[in-house]
Amino acid sequence: MTCDHTVVVEANDSGFFSNVNCVVNHLHHSLGHHGCRAISVDWRASRDFREFAYGKPADGNLWEAFFEPLAFPDRPARETRLNSYADYSMTGGGAYAMYKSGDAWRAMYHRVFAKHVRVREEIATRVDEIARNRLEGAFCVGVHYRHPAQNEGPRPAPSFLEHAQWAGRLELAVAPAAPAPGCCQRIARAELY
Repeated sequence: MTCDHTVVVEANDSGFFSNVNCVVNHLHHSLGHHGCRAISVDWRASRDFREFAYGKPADGNLWEAFFEPLAFPDRPARETRLNSYADYSMTGGGAYAMYKSGDAWRAMYHRVFAKHVRVREEIATRVDEIARNRLEGAFCVGVHYRHPAQNEGPRPAPSFLEHAQWAGRLELAVAPAAPAPGCCQRIARAELY
């Protein structure tokens, strides 16, 4: 028989959304299985981290800078601390196959996120304000910049382009759908800071 416990998801040395995905992954794959009755998050920065650049060790639990604590009022005192995924299909080499497998996994993870994760109110309010004031009716493209630490190792990131260079390439790629020539250049300059 497995003892009831709380899985505490610690930060791992990877990007922000990789760490968020790890939490959602445990909410889906660990909660309710093998004695896991609650999930908690403890994202503490480490001087050894190169990619998890969202605070300093003195800042404490960084999850709480972005999200409300997960609500498990009767969480078991016994803890199992982990900084890895419960199921690796949504990270690393498996992620591409998962993305190509259809939308069922997205709906499943969305349900888990919506049920358990709450963005801090002041962040959600600011995002809504930006969306209302700057993005409503605009043509928007999101760009993921890899952390510079990923420039080393077996799979280095491509060289970083100047903002105007990547905006120009982006504009060429989306030209058929873009509302006006130069729109991506304006977005790049506006979002630089």
